[in-house]
Amino acid sequence: MDQVADEVLRRILTGELVPGSSVAISTLSEQLEVSHVPVREALRTMEARGLVEFQRGHRPRVSQIHPEDFEDVFRLRTLLEGEAAGRGIPSADCLPELEEALHSFQSLLIHGETLAVHAAHTRLHSLMLPAASQWERRFLSELWFASERYIQLFLESITEQTKVDVVSASHAALVRTVKSADPELVRQAVIEHVEASKAFLAGAVRLASARREAGQRPRKPA
Repeated sequence: MDQVADEVLRRILTGELVPGSSVAISTLSEQLEVSHVPVREALRTMEARGLVEFQRGHRPRVSQIHPEDFEDVFRLRTLLEGEAAGRGIPSADCLPELEEALHSFQSLLIHGETLAVHAAHTRLHSLMLPAASQWERRFLSELWFASERYIQLFLESITEQTKVDVVSASHAALVRTVKSADPELVRQAVIEHVEASKAFLAGAVRLASARREAGQRPRKPA
């Protein structure tokens, strides 16, 4: 993804481009100091990921937060990640890389920039699924992108300590199961991790949806 698409994605994930708001390509071009072409291409990329909507005769619009979409994303993640985990788990030789990926994610979670957190998070989950097929990785890549929008809503609604107590700790527990070398235990842990993540995020998604209807922007914790 190029720099323009990266910046558009960052603005969507952080809420700078508000869900449901129209996007003026000319304004965004001026802000990013590029022509209209790369901005339009970036928005088309976001459309393919379900983050932006184009409608003939209207400006592109940032997709709304819909609880139904959230449910679909995590239902598919549970199916695909559980299926891939059931066909093979990380070997003992992979543990150092997996633990390094965990530590990188934990560090960025507190101090990192949005896209860096997403990249580290995606890498960690990808390493947990060494037997995933090429097509599964393609679909999961899109689902992880879609998930990140909801994850950012959740992260913006919690304190730094909660990030450590809940988010960081849950991923550490997931990685620890690999040391058991028990394929069924790891497969079940992957499924339970996705389902638990969905449960944690659900409140933030419902709140964002309710605020959308009330015309309010999300608030960060004090």
